[in-house]
Formats: sequence, structure tokens, C-alpha cells
Amino acid sequence: PIFFEDNYIMNCYATGNVEGYSSVGSLVGYQGGGSITYSYATGSVLGSGYGCGLVGYPDYGIISNCFFNKETTGLTYDMSESLSDVINVNGLTTAQMVDSTVLTGVMVTFGTDWSKRTADSEYYYYPELTAFANNGTVEQQTASKMSARVIRASIADIPAPSVTVGQSLTLTAPIITSPNETITTQGWQISANGTDTWSAYTGTALNMSDNHYYLRYYATSNIDTVYSNIVQISVNKCDLTINENPTASNIWQGNTLFASTLTGGRANGISGNFTWTNPNTVVGATDSYSVTFTPNDSNYNIATVNIVVTAIDKSALKNLISAAVELKSGAVVGNDSGEYPQLAVDTFENAIKAAETMTNGLAPANQSLVNDAVSTLQMAVDTFKEQANKKPSDNQKTGEDTNLPALIAIMFASLGSLIITTCRRKSRILSK
Repeated sequence: PIFFEDNYIMNCYATGNVEGYSSVGSLVGYQGGGSITYSYATGSVLGSGYGCGLVGYPDYGIISNCFFNKETTGLTYDMSESLSDVINVNGLTTAQMVDSTVLTGVMVTFGTDWSKRTADSEYYYYPELTAFANNGTVEQQTASKMSARVIRASIADIPAPSVTVGQSLTLTAPIITSPNETITTQGWQISANGTDTWSAYTGTALNMSDNHYYLRYYATSNIDTVYSNIVQISVNKCDLTINENPTASNIWQGNTLFASTLTGGRANGISGNFTWTNPNTVVGATDSYSVTFTPNDSNYNIATVNIVVTAIDKSALKNLISAAVELKSGAVVGNDSGEYPQLAVDTFENAIKAAETMTNGLAPANQSLVNDAVSTLQMAVDTFKEQANKKPSDNQKTGEDTNLPALIAIMFASLGSLIITTCRRKSRILSK
């Protein structure tokens, strides 16, 4: 009220701002009598009033067990010119007036007619009259709550940061809105699980072990500590550069990449292993295939590169081996016509085995070696065919068709003629 005389005010509070020329107070402008008890005021006061901050001009009467917010009203306790009786009238800070224990502490005399609402994420609350805050209609409870609320400091949402391993987070402090509080300390905090243990983040470099850690910003005021939203940190692995490609051993056409051995290769000087990206890929021809480098250091990403795999064609050699095996299988060892000497068969078998050894082993260094093996085996096939026993000629009859005595006679006649001729040549030489 602006003017108060010969009456009483009890269990009241005022939170609105007041502006005037003189005798301006946060609860009463002029007091000419009566009593004011168990009341408080928090609104700002603009004018030339003086007194205790609660009453602009306390001329006569009693003021007892009352409080005012000395921060929001802009007034301090000064009763040097008051003619009223002032008992237990104090200026409190906002922190004191919204404290959860205020009604059991500095304002304990207010009794059960008053209640204190717990602060939520947006507001603190001054004490409220129980009749309205707890027992009133829905409209009264809502109005009571709104009249007693004090906006809390708030922190703007922070974005989820991302950093490469070995680097520090580059962070910008968020905007803090604090209409009723004085921020004393603020900063970044980090936590492994985002629930209990938080520690100050001082800009240390992060590793993969810090990936998915949690980050928040805090601001401590003269009343309480508020926090921003909680975000997860993304720590990204370092990329690798393959400085030297590995070398792949040659492979037979139709085999999978798993049969090709990788040797050598280097990636940023980081130890690790080169493996085929898709080892079950069937190689049909000489081409490029993907190789994956997996570093031993978990702080680095895997890297891939394409390298050439030389596919060796052994189909001609295998076909010739099949034909050679079939030829040998049909060969008969013996002295009859069309049969083969044992040595010829053994030699041919060794040639076949030599060719099979090549096809059953690892692919050779180049295609020409396989082509040479084809030529060598073909030569062995041709030679083997020529070593078959020949059929007798028509003028070389066997058995009863052969005139063996006549043949022997002719042989002896020829031999005799040769002896006679030799003797004549010797006698001529002696006679000379």
C-alpha cells in the first residue's frame, strides 16, 4: 500500500517494482501507525524514500519480523530517522531468500503459514503463503508460484565437439544469462560416463581412450551452480598414408587372392599388417585388387590401396599333362611292335611329374616359364612316341619265311672275299 495507518499487515509479500517521488518503499510507502509483521518484499525501489527498505517512510507504528531483498530493492537497512518501532527487520541477499532452509533459518519466525518450493531447472522460489501455494485453487497455486519465482542463471546449449586424436578441444564459452545472480566461476568439465565424476578440462590432448567422453559447461553464482546440456566428445583417428605399396606374389588363374602372399609395404612408419581386403576374390586375370593396412596403433585409421596381381595361365600345361598321362597309361612295356622300352616309359613319366610339380606349386615368376614347361613336355611327348618299337620291314621276314641258311652263306661268302682281297694286297707290298 502507498499509505498505511492504524491497522496491521501480517503474512504478506510484495515482488513488484515500485517507482515514485517520495516515501517510496518496497512494501509500504508511508507508515503512520499500526503494525507490519511476518512480511517481505523484493521489488526494486526507485524514489527518494528512506528507511529500512521495506517501508519508504516509517513514521509511527511497529515493524517486526520482516525482510527485504537488499540486492533487488537497491536499499539497505537504515532506521536512523524512523520513529516506528523496528524489531528483527533485516535485508537479505537473493541467495538467502531462495535458500531451501530459509524458513528454518533466518525467517524461522514466519512459522507454518509459509512454505518453500524447491527450485527447478528454470527458477528459484521465494517463500510463499501455504494457503495459496499448497491449499489454494489451481489458479491460486499457479499465481502464487509465478509471483514467487526468481529466474535462475542459464547456459546456452553447447555443440558436441569433434577432434582428431592427439589434439586438444577448441572450445568457445557459451553465453550465460544471469539476471539475478553474480557468476563467480565458470568453465568446462569432462566425465567418462557423464553421470557422476566430473573434472575440469584444461585443454589436454585427447586420445582414442577419451572417445565418447562427456562434456559440459558450468557456472557457479552467489546462489547456486548451473550446468549446460551434456554432449559426447568424438575423437577421430588419424588418417594414414601408404608410402610404399606391398608386393603381391603371382597367382594361378582361378585361385583366390588368399593364395597370393603380400610382402613389404610401409605406412607413415606405423607398424601394422597388409592383408587382402577381399581375400576370397577369384582372380581371373592380371588386375588391380584392394589391400588393407591395419595399424597396430589404435589411434590410426586403417588404409587401403590397390596393387597389381599377376595371374599366370596354366591351362595349356594342364591340358598337355592330361594328354601325356593318357598316352603313358596306354603304353605297354615290351619288345613287340608298338611296345615301349622300360627306359623310355620311365623317362616320359619323369617329364610328366616335372610338369605336374609346376602346376601343383606356387605360380612362377612369369608366364614364359609356364610356356617353356609346355614346350619341354611337348618335346617329351614327341620323343616318347618315336621310341615305340617299329614294325619289321617287308624284306625282313621272321620265322619260317626267312631263308636263314642262304643268308648265312652270303655272309660267309662276303667274308671270304674280303679275306682274299686283303691277302693279295699284303703280297704285293712284300714283293716290292
